[in-house]
Amino acid sequence: VRGGTDQFEEILAQFEDLKVAHESVEAARKALISRVVELTDDRAALTLEVATLQETVERLEGRLKERDEEIRRVRKELESCQSEDPDASLSTSMRHFSRSEMARVVMEKNQYKQRLFELQEAVRHSQTLRATKEEKFTEEKQSSVWRKFNRLFGLTKVPLVPPSASSLVQQTSPAFNRPPLGTPQPPLISQSQSESASSTVLSPRLRRKELYREIRSQIWGILGKRQIHGWSVSLASTQEAGEPIPEPKDVPVLVQLRLLDQRDSTAKINCAAAVPPETSGEASCSVWVISGPASCSDITVIDPARSNTVLDQFSLPPTAPALCMCAVPPIDNSSGTVWIGTQEGSILIHSASANRRCCLQSACLSEGVHSLMYSDGQVVAGLGDGTLAFFSHTSDGWNLQSHTVMALGANPLQPVRCCLAKGGRLWVGYWNKVHVVDMESRKVEQIFSVSERGEQQVRFLCAAGSGVWASCRLDPVIRLFDWSTGRPLQEVDLTSLVTKTLG
Repeated sequence: VRGGTDQFEEILAQFEDLKVAHESVEAARKALISRVVELTDDRAALTLEVATLQETVERLEGRLKERDEEIRRVRKELESCQSEDPDASLSTSMRHFSRSEMARVVMEKNQYKQRLFELQEAVRHSQTLRATKEEKFTEEKQSSVWRKFNRLFGLTKVPLVPPSASSLVQQTSPAFNRPPLGTPQPPLISQSQSESASSTVLSPRLRRKELYREIRSQIWGILGKRQIHGWSVSLASTQEAGEPIPEPKDVPVLVQLRLLDQRDSTAKINCAAAVPPETSGEASCSVWVISGPASCSDITVIDPARSNTVLDQFSLPPTAPALCMCAVPPIDNSSGTVWIGTQEGSILIHSASANRRCCLQSACLSEGVHSLMYSDGQVVAGLGDGTLAFFSHTSDGWNLQSHTVMALGANPLQPVRCCLAKGGRLWVGYWNKVHVVDMESRKVEQIFSVSERGEQQVRFLCAAGSGVWASCRLDPVIRLFDWSTGRPLQEVDLTSLVTKTLG
């Protein structure tokens, strides 16, 4: 019995040792399993990173190949030009400016011209203020002298009551109305005396204002037009003389004029876009306005119905100024967004409703983005090198990395500033021509010239019914083209109208 007890205790001790060893082995096994899981996750993350880097390398290699091909093409063109042009072998000091240098010189020239206009405007404003102060001073001085004279003799001056607008409109200028033959002379003398008396009573400012009003009414009467809410409107040809002319109802009225940014009155508006309720999901429409200097861009969101109320205001990253913007409606399960294009080639996507300040997606292109337009689930971006970038919407959202690029023309390159989409076709203004592009096949179907001058640039395209109105930069002629065929239908020269109206 005593020997069996010793064996049992020995077996029990061995069991305890085995139990402790089993627990340590189990803990080590669990630690190894967790470590294996961590290493597996790290391996998956590294695999994903390697795939991303491979895509980046492939994209950069593709871009490098494109640049190499472009360099070869430019070298061939340079060799052909040198073989054709004997002046190409001259020294570099006698050659023409490069494209970048010429663009920089033109930009500096435009900046100096803009500063000159601002200085001229400031000089005119200061001269106007000085003239107003001098007029007030002379008027107060004369009134003080006559007040002393009236107080000396016990006279009281009748307060001046300005004439009503209706009386000023109804009465005509005596300088433009001649009396008929046979009119007796005394009424004319009395009329001139009354006019001279009234002119002595009126202040110089009111006399000048009344004279300007009479001259303006006389000029509008000669031209057969009238001014309504600041607009030049032709008189109805069927209206008989003596009947009141009804006021047209389709004349836009300036409701309010306000500074966009109360903190900086010199801020300039670069672009704006209206976001309808269908895009933002809100009850009312909103307007996104981009303003600011050349270094940065500020975004102000206002409500057109309550223009004094600023819904939101924030700044973009200070990299380059924003040049264009467009509102993109919601597609499938995605919400509405606002796309912003910058001069450095970035595209920023912000939410159209909640959390507007947060950038949802961004992409960087090779050239600056000068125009953005949405049509049929696609966003078309016009770049600074004369190419179009097409972005498509997938089930996962907008894929900004894989997009299709389409070139419109060769050197000299020009930014694409205006696009118009309708019925699966895209009209693109490039130099003085319009390229009609099929948005499905993304090929140019038709090219036609808008202006005869090759250096002009198509800046605006506006659809109206079955036609499209086109206008070029620094050209007073607007042209109407047929949407389906591109055939010119009408030309309207605004030179005579502007000269006749503004002088």
